[in-house]
Amino acid sequence: MEERRANLARRLRALGQCVELAEGRVDITTLEHVKDVIRRAGDRAAISGEKTVVALAGPTGVGKSTLFNALSGTDFAEVGVRRPTTSNARAVAWGSALPAELLDWLEISDRHLVTEVPEGFAELVLVDLPDYDSVESEHRTVVDHLVKVVDALIWVVDPEKYADAALHDGYLRPLRDCADVMMVAFNKADALDAADLNRCVRDMRHLLDDAGLKATRIVTTAAEFGTGIDPLREVISRTVSAKVAMATRLAQEVSVAAYNLEIELGKSVPVLNRRAVTNLIDGLAESAGVPELADGIGADYLARGRAVTGWPFTARRYRKSDDPLRRYRKANAELPAGKVSFDSAVRGAKLESSLREFSDSVAGDLPAVWKQAVWEAAHSNSGAVKDQLRDIAAASLPPEKPPAWWQLFRIFQWLAVLAVIGGVLWLVSGPVLQWCGYEPLPSVYWLGIAAPLWLLVGGIVLGVAAGLIGRAVIIPAARLRTRGARRELNDRVEAVAQAQVVAAVQQELTRYSDAVRLVRAAIL
Repeated sequence: MEERRANLARRLRALGQCVELAEGRVDITTLEHVKDVIRRAGDRAAISGEKTVVALAGPTGVGKSTLFNALSGTDFAEVGVRRPTTSNARAVAWGSALPAELLDWLEISDRHLVTEVPEGFAELVLVDLPDYDSVESEHRTVVDHLVKVVDALIWVVDPEKYADAALHDGYLRPLRDCADVMMVAFNKADALDAADLNRCVRDMRHLLDDAGLKATRIVTTAAEFGTGIDPLREVISRTVSAKVAMATRLAQEVSVAAYNLEIELGKSVPVLNRRAVTNLIDGLAESAGVPELADGIGADYLARGRAVTGWPFTARRYRKSDDPLRRYRKANAELPAGKVSFDSAVRGAKLESSLREFSDSVAGDLPAVWKQAVWEAAHSNSGAVKDQLRDIAAASLPPEKPPAWWQLFRIFQWLAVLAVIGGVLWLVSGPVLQWCGYEPLPSVYWLGIAAPLWLLVGGIVLGVAAGLIGRAVIIPAARLRTRGARRELNDRVEAVAQAQVVAAVQQELTRYSDAVRLVRAAIL
């Protein structure tokens, strides 16, 4: 008994936690039904786990109140020819005191205490329900309420009404999951001969089996004459003594509610795979203009490198080149230098499509409402995503200070320029000095060639050669700079994606997975 109650408590906790996670993401009607089951089961288990509440239910004229009096050994239930007779639920309990708290929870005000306790009835509360087919609508309301909350049910029928569609379609079939805690009392058996009675009981058995109630027992009675009362009392006594009716009924209710909730949740297993995250990062990087910015950084690096390492007489043109980085600054002049504008339709559309494709790819076969929740999670921080991507672009401009090795080329190039200038001056100094009346500089030859010519030609050749060498070195260096900038920018974009998008979506997927896990735990 304690093990059953502990298991029921565990399942109720799991179902309650699942409801909290599924709030706003599951059909509200299903969720309200599950909440009602949790509330009723929790209240019933907390009030009295020792008492077993058995209710007699049935249509008018089947002798339900007579059977109730016969079972209880009282005249508490009114028996008469006027229909409907039973207008309110009545309860009889055995022992030294009425279980007032339990009866208050059942909302039964007509109650009677029997101090002489038959064997097996010590923890029994026997309830006589109003007729479910009463012309008074409030009677049906009372029946519908109590049928949900009692621990066990005895459906009283007679030869005329045992196949009543209102009984089978309205109550028995919907309660097929509670077959273990229901039985049928086929009353007024004295009205039929043995053959007809057997035929009717077989027919009733067939109807119950078709409705999924194979575990529901049938007991034949003739309450007016006391026939079949002792066997029925014995069945009730065993039910009470076993002390499992309440736990069984509540467990079945919880299983049905959890199963219905599981249908709403589905059984999808969404996975936040690396490919989806990579595609998101690439999309965000493209929306932020990372490829263009990285190319601009590389082009800027190449232009500045050529301006520093190239032949000074031709390198000045690189200082004025309109590389992509400068175009970035010009296109976003209204923003701080280097920032990327998301106001353009192209960038905004790319950002939106990246977030949508990411949410769609990870949502998989989730229920529609939960897919929407994943979409909302992916977009929940879109404003922060825009701002942080702008900041990434602004913070990633190349440093103004050139690398140290560029200066070596600069020094070598200016030495070559000085050699050219020295050679030119040396060559023209002779005629100029002679025209001015001075002695020309002494002639110096090396390998038969005048030294000024060596300086002039050598300076030009070495300067051009150094420029070519510098270009050969600076081009792959610029490519490395482009790749490095793109890698650095993508790493920063990934940090934004993980913090602002992936984390929010992962939280939603975890919420779904936890809900599925909990609802399965509630079913078992």
